[in-house]
Parts: sequence; structure tokens; C-alpha cells
Amino acid sequence: MTTQEEKVAFRALEAHSAACSRCRADGDGCPEAAALYRAWRPTLNLAPPGGRS
Repeated sequence: MTTQEEKVAFRALEAHSAACSRCRADGDGCPEAAALYRAWRPTLNLAPPGGRS
């Protein structure tokens, strides 16, 4: 099961990536996207093993 924190963090990253011309152009090097990714990534460890779908 996906945690609420993961959903919120991923939506923020997804929304930024869709609106950011730098992200759409090359996908790398956007400091805001990097910060959002770093905020989202730790949430993946909140769900217990086998509890994610």
C-alpha cells in the first residue's frame, strides 16, 4: 500500500516536472526537481515491506 506522504510528495514532483520548462527540456539539472525528489524518496521507506502495491 502506498502511504499518504508518498502520494503527496510524488504529486508535487509530478506537477513540478509537468510545468517546468527545464524539466521538460532535458529532465536533468533542475534544482527544484532534485529537491522535490529528495523529499519524495525517503517516503518510500515508510511503508512496511510487502505493504506497498
